[in-house]
Amino acid sequence: MDWPWAGVGARWLDPLTYLLDVLVRGEDDDVDHHLLTHPVFEGVDAAAVDAVLAALAGLFLERAARPAPPNMPTIRGFQRREGVAAAEWVLRRWAQHDGAGAEGDDAPRVGAPRGVPSTP
Repeated sequence: MDWPWAGVGARWLDPLTYLLDVLVRGEDDDVDHHLLTHPVFEGVDAAAVDAVLAALAGLFLERAARPAPPNMPTIRGFQRREGVAAAEWVLRRWAQHDGAGAEGDDAPRVGAPRGVPSTP
């Protein structure tokens, strides 16, 4: 939950943003593995994951381009890192899609890039 703008949303949104933070921090972890195996992402459409990552990338990069507010000199760098990480992640997912599965395949696996069949 983002406390300044508290609200109720998809139960997988906060865990997805935590995985994004893992990428920002440069931790050596396979975030896509967690999308495929963690129960919180069960039943989540891969297109929804891609849409959220693309939206976060746009939001963070747009905000990063603004002047820093008073007394928050590091916020724009933080937003830039988050935006770049989200953009790179969704682009990797889309690149995986280019060679994975054809139209008419089964529904995408949980958290898998668009077009990936439900059976490996």
